[in-house]
Amino acid sequence: MKLIEPGLSLFLTEGEFDALTVWQIGWGKLSVASTGSASNQHINLRWYSKLLAAPRLLICMDTDEAGEGAAAELATLSQAARCVQVPLGKDMNEFYLRVGQRFAGEWLKQVAELVS
Repeated sequence: MKLIEPGLSLFLTEGEFDALTVWQIGWGKLSVASTGSASNQHINLRWYSKLLAAPRLLICMDTDEAGEGAAAELATLSQAARCVQVPLGKDMNEFYLRVGQRFAGEWLKQVAELVS
């Protein structure tokens, strides 16, 4: 959770590689964290203050049944939460690998601006 910076919107992913991809192309305008797995039903209480302090919580889980269920549950944490899905592929990393840094970065920027 070192990548969570106060005042920045938080982009929450399911997998660690997805989080690293967002961090790499997020141009310093987003904080990023990973749940580690859609089956991770419980978030450690010590992280709640960081999650709730984010002005926006963008939740981007995998595009499968488990990921969609986790996204819906995480969205109940805050009124600032918004679920987003990559337009291509099952997760942020696959999307990035398919379209490249430029297009993935443009999509990420658009998503961040749409919810601001």
